[in-house]
Amino acid sequence: MSWCNPPDPLACARPLPSDQRHVRTSLQKHRRRPLERRRFTSELDYTEQTSWLLFLKYLDALEHDKATEAALDGKKYTHILDKPYRWETWAAPRIAGATVSSSNGKIDHNTALTGDDLIAFVNGKLFPYLHGFKAKATGPNTIEYKIGEIFGEIKNRIQSGYNLREIIDHIDELR
Repeated sequence: MSWCNPPDPLACARPLPSDQRHVRTSLQKHRRRPLERRRFTSELDYTEQTSWLLFLKYLDALEHDKATEAALDGKKYTHILDKPYRWETWAAPRIAGATVSSSNGKIDHNTALTGDDLIAFVNGKLFPYLHGFKAKATGPNTIEYKIGEIFGEIKNRIQSGYNLREIIDHIDELR
């Protein structure tokens, strides 16, 4: 067995299925841009900042799947996040009638927050809302408690709303 020690540790990774390869390629392409441009001081900073965004995108997809499953069973699904705080609303609003999987399912940049408006929303509304889940949770083993705990510990360090919009757009492309 040989030791793999290239300049990029991800080069040692085993072959991935195409969807995972797409995620890896997108993140590598984004990571290679200068860290100072996004005001990250280290790779660890970059990882923390992209992680909370990836988590919120994952949570939105999970809730969408659960809502679809409930609808197929003739049941009503109650979302964890209120509508203004869902990925599909604040991060990636779609053109009316479009879906993520449709060919025209691109972000509606006329309604998507960007610049100072995006930073004000994330720092002043989104993070406090998510941190508040800890107090509302019924116990420490609930997803609500975990969301509150996570968003009580981290802070958005992306100071430019334009850079944040670019990162969101890249993450939103991931399926």
